[in-house]
Amino acid sequence: MFSTTAPTSDDGAPTSHSQDPRTTEPHSNLPWQVDSLWAEYLRMLLVSLVGCSLMATLVRISGDSRVIWLAAGYASVLAYLFAATGPLVLRGTLLSLGVLLSVTAYQQSQAGLPNSPREFFCNASVLLAITAFLVMHECLRSVTGVSRRISPRQIALLVTAVLLLAYMIVLPTLESIWASTQAKPTNYTLEEPTMMEHLRIRSAKAAVFGVFAAFGACFGSFLNVVADSAPRGRSVAFRDSACPRCGNKIRRIDNIPLVSYLNLGGKCRDCQSTIPIRYFLVELATTGIFGSLFLYELVTGAANVPSFLHYSHTGILWMILYTKWPVMGLYLFHCMVFCFVLLVALMETDRLRCPAWLTTGMFVSTIAVALAAPHSVPVTLFEQIPIGAPELPAIVTRLLTVLAGASAGWALSMLAPLAKLRTHQASTSVALAAMLLGIALGWQATFTIGVIWLALAFAARTVGSRRLRPRWLTPSMLMLSAAMLHHPAWKWLANLW
Repeated sequence: MFSTTAPTSDDGAPTSHSQDPRTTEPHSNLPWQVDSLWAEYLRMLLVSLVGCSLMATLVRISGDSRVIWLAAGYASVLAYLFAATGPLVLRGTLLSLGVLLSVTAYQQSQAGLPNSPREFFCNASVLLAITAFLVMHECLRSVTGVSRRISPRQIALLVTAVLLLAYMIVLPTLESIWASTQAKPTNYTLEEPTMMEHLRIRSAKAAVFGVFAAFGACFGSFLNVVADSAPRGRSVAFRDSACPRCGNKIRRIDNIPLVSYLNLGGKCRDCQSTIPIRYFLVELATTGIFGSLFLYELVTGAANVPSFLHYSHTGILWMILYTKWPVMGLYLFHCMVFCFVLLVALMETDRLRCPAWLTTGMFVSTIAVALAAPHSVPVTLFEQIPIGAPELPAIVTRLLTVLAGASAGWALSMLAPLAKLRTHQASTSVALAAMLLGIALGWQATFTIGVIWLALAFAARTVGSRRLRPRWLTPSMLMLSAAMLHHPAWKWLANLW
């Protein structure tokens, strides 16, 4: 939930606690720590992936009953992930069942079961790979002797999750299977769903939204660590998650994004030292990024994006469970870029420079997706201008679009002095943030974001007191705010050109 180093002072220098010798280097010679921060984040992401895959699989059961093996395998793996702190006997039983069901599902898929990653999240080969990874992880845990007893709170959470799963997914699935075995009438009469059916449908939709929001919170927790550790040359993954003051390892129940901060009241469980609220706010910000884009971009079929293809059916069912991969890819790409901008803005707040390896990684990954995925940058170089577009190969058009977006971002960053809200405020990451936005959204959106960016800076300087100009509201953080305000109105603003 929070970084293993202490927060920095106002001038960007680390406080005295950051040099505590009881810090967080790995205590094992294994290639990665099985209960490290990296493993914890990976476990959280697997819960989201497997849960979403399970729901996508259950939709297919009514069309092909053989998919029940695939669904049962995902359910077993999900139960294992929830019981990861339980007794070895319980973990071993669930994992063995998951392996058996994975092999069975894979054999069924080879016998002709539909298995297309373009249509569904889940397939038997993915399930087999996940179970193989978890078997390796469990073996490493056994070697290092990592085993804990399950607490009453964890039992209550597991029981609650199982009951919700049964109510929202298992029960409707059994009803649909039962209905498929009954004689079908020749005439159909549409009936209004009952209140309980409406509740179940809305609960299922809320659960899908929760998966994506939880993914965002996990990403924010990791960004906290990267923003604090990467510029100082510290490890960002292969280490334990520990309190920077007392050096005690953070319990798993205390490492849940958002929830643990509120549960602990913003204090370490062992030494009662204050946890900076920044960690909670960053997790809340990434949850907002993933959640807001989910609502106005993903489930709407990218209705906010100009020049993007239109789908006649939208919503959670048609966009996610019957996955439209162009929309899903665009959503994840935009979430990734906004999180990159948030990351460099956090470094700018601490007066730290993004290391070269991280800058290169963000640039390469953003450019690679923009060039490789045809729908990732739908607004090309020659749109929204009065001249006609020349006939060029698609890859050349995408390359020129990326170069124009990066150039527009670099030119916009030259106006960073106008966006400073304080005299000695840092602006070291503005160029990187603006170029990443330019590559992902195109030069046209970058120009509009720049106008909003400067308008926000002018309003913050001229209206209100110094409280409206906090130290953390740097030019890069202000640019992220402008991009988030622009994004839901992107198509409407583009039509004003």
